[in-house]
Amino acid sequence: MNKKETILLTGASGFIGGALARRLAGAGYRVICLIRPNSPNRVNLSRIRGINIVTVPVFDFDSLSAGLDGLSAQVVLNLASYGVKRSERDPLLMINGNVSLLSALLQVTSAWPLRIFVHAGSCSEYAPPAGEVLIKEADPLRPCSLYGAAKAASYLLGNALAADLGITMITLRLFGVYGNGEGQERLVPYLINRLKNNLEADLTGGQQIRDLLYIDDVTAAFMAAVERSDFKQGDVFNICSSKAVSVAEVAVLVARLMNKPRQILRMGEREYRKDEPMWLVGDNRLYKSATHWRPRIDLEEGITQMVAAMDSKISLGCG
Repeated sequence: MNKKETILLTGASGFIGGALARRLAGAGYRVICLIRPNSPNRVNLSRIRGINIVTVPVFDFDSLSAGLDGLSAQVVLNLASYGVKRSERDPLLMINGNVSLLSALLQVTSAWPLRIFVHAGSCSEYAPPAGEVLIKEADPLRPCSLYGAAKAASYLLGNALAADLGITMITLRLFGVYGNGEGQERLVPYLINRLKNNLEADLTGGQQIRDLLYIDDVTAAFMAAVERSDFKQGDVFNICSSKAVSVAEVAVLVARLMNKPRQILRMGEREYRKDEPMWLVGDNRLYKSATHWRPRIDLEEGITQMVAAMDSKISLGCG
C-alpha cells in the first residue's frame, strides 16, 4: 500500500462514500472528494485532514474537465449514483446520474497515471434468481427496477469504454449496506427511531430475504481493492455477507436489542413493492479468494452499534 497515492472519490456526500472518505484519509491517503455545491456533507468533509474538496455543478464531461484541471490521481473510486432513494425515479436523471456520469469520469481521467478505477455496482443489476440460491458474479444481468437497469447499463458501457481507453476498471457489486450514518428512511434506522420513541413500526409482511453487510465491512472491501494491484480489467466482485436474513427477522432483532415488545412491530401494514425481489443474497467467495477481505461484523453486533450510537446522541442532546 502506497500511502502517498492520491485517490479521487465520487459520492462522498452519501452514506457509504462519506464513511469511505474518512477511512481513506485516516489511512494516510490524499483524497480528492468530487461533490456538488449543495452537498450536505461538504463542511464535515472539508474539516478532515488529507481531504481536498473539488466542487462541480454537474457531473458532465465539461464540468469535470474544468473542475479537475491540473489534478490527477492513481486511483478512482466511483460511488456517485442516482436512484438509490425511492424518491429518485426520474428516468432521464437515472441515465445522467449513472451511465453518463461514469462515461464522463472515465474519459476525463483517462490521461491520468491510473493504477485502478473501482466502480460501485449494485445487486439490483442481477436477474432475480430461480429459487433460494446465492447470486454469483457470472449470473445474468436482468434487473427488475429502473435503478438496477441504470446501474447495469453504466457497468456495461463503462466496462467497454474502460477497455477502449486502456483503464483497468473493476466493479464491486454491493448488496444490502447498513450502519451508522444510514438514511433515516432505511429499514434499521426507521425501526430504531420508531421503537426508541415507543411508536409502532409499520412494515410489510417481512418475508423478503436480504443480504446485509455493515458499513465498516463495506469500506474495508473498498480498501482491499485500493491496496491490491493484480486485478484484471473487467473484474466483477460481489460485496456481501452471503447470509440470508428476512426483514421480519431484522425487525424482531431490533426490538429484542432495544427491549421492546414484538407487538410494536406492525407486520403486514405495508404492501410489498412491485419491483423488489423476495430473495436477494449474494455469493462473496470470489472476492474473499482474490483479497484478504472478510466480513467481520455480524448483524447483531452491527445493530447493537447503531442502537448505542443513537443512545449516545440522545444523551448528548443531539436527538
